[in-house]
Amino acid sequence: MSDSLETTKLPSLTKDELLRGVIFLGSIFLIFVSFSSSNLLYGLSCLFTSLFFLSILFWKGPISTDFAYIVSRYSDNLAFYLDKGER
Repeated sequence: MSDSLETTKLPSLTKDELLRGVIFLGSIFLIFVSFSSSNLLYGLSCLFTSLFFLSILFWKGPISTDFAYIVSRYSDNLAFYLDKGER
C-alpha cells in the first residue's frame, strides 16, 4: 500500500445523468408504494406512473442504447466518493 496523496478527479455527472438517476430511483420507489398501498386506485395510479417513467427512460433515453455505460458511470462515481469518505 502506498501513502501517496495522488488524487484522481472523475468527471462529475451531468445534470441529465443526475435527473435520469432521480427519475429511476423515484420510479422504483413508486413501484414499492403501489404494492404496499391499501387503496386500489392509488396503487394502480402509482404503478402506472412509475411504469410510464421507466418506459421513457428505457425507450427514449440513453439507457436504451447503452445501459452498461450508465451503470458504470454511477458505480464509478459512487465508489469514488465512498473511497474518498473513508480517508
